Amino acid sequence: MAHVHSTVGVDSSRQLLKWQQIMGDVYYRVDIVGDRKHGIRGKLAEQALGGVSLTRFDSDRQRVLRTRAHIASDGEDSYVLVFPETGPLYFEHQGRNGYVQAGGYVMVRSSEYYELSCADNFRNTTVRIPAQALESEYPRAWTHCARAPRGPGEFAGVVRGFAQSAWRLNDASRQRLGPALASEVARLVAILLRGEEEEGDEAGAAEGGRRGTDWLYREIVSRIRGCDAETPLNAAQVAQQLRISPGYVHRILARHATSFGEQLREAHLQQAYEMLADARLNHLTIKEVMYRAGFSNFSHFCYAFRQRFGCTAGELRQRGAAPAVS
Repeated sequence: MAHVHSTVGVDSSRQLLKWQQIMGDVYYRVDIVGDRKHGIRGKLAEQALGGVSLTRFDSDRQRVLRTRAHIASDGEDSYVLVFPETGPLYFEHQGRNGYVQAGGYVMVRSSEYYELSCADNFRNTTVRIPAQALESEYPRAWTHCARAPRGPGEFAGVVRGFAQSAWRLNDASRQRLGPALASEVARLVAILLRGEEEEGDEAGAAEGGRRGTDWLYREIVSRIRGCDAETPLNAAQVAQQLRISPGYVHRILARHATSFGEQLREAHLQQAYEMLADARLNHLTIKEVMYRAGFSNFSHFCYAFRQRFGCTAGELRQRGAAPAVS
């Protein structure tokens, strides 16, 4: 049967930390931004099938962030499909963002920064598959991260229903059938993604070749997000790394409804967040963090930080946003 984890019975002052530990044990290291004062109600039911993990999630309002510090510490690389049952779910990943409603889904990859945010009384079904397992079935899986489904949603319901049925397996059946079922989950998800790619071919052509440059967009964003904030970066430098023109860098980003400046600002905000959340850097003042993250105007930094993360830099540091998760 599925293993159930919950914050029920935990003192409200420690519920946020407990929930973060549960998420770390079931998935991988993440940072949870929630109501520290009143606690967070959370329940997670997990069924593990070999390397594939199927979960049902029920919790209060929260934001889940997978940061570069987490990625560096655990090296986890999986695809995670989230099927909201009571949407909407906000997502940001690979320079794209949006909302997915109940009945839809969004896929993220744990080896890259992402954010997922939900409201109170949110429930979802989640399927986590090792990247190597899914890419062996469908090498272009990464192109579907942080994208709204392109085709009809019927087959997404098949995948979600298969995952939900697996929770009824007893331990003996799980031990006996787990590896075969894990392979079947990867195969079904590959069919889902491949079908959406076929559905989206015509729409992709109408977008002026956007789909054909997805790989290049990914490379541009990766280089911007991986930059050292204390070292100035411009489009010409990224263009030189990729052996294309600066103008082409700007055109690729524009096709994806973003700009070099927006992506660079997001990279700097993420770095500021990670420094403020790292207890080892508490000796730095907030202004010192601001400068290290590539900002020069304190008022602008404070406004941008609050708009992006929903709390001030001081509030983030005071609550100790990223305690170690085993």
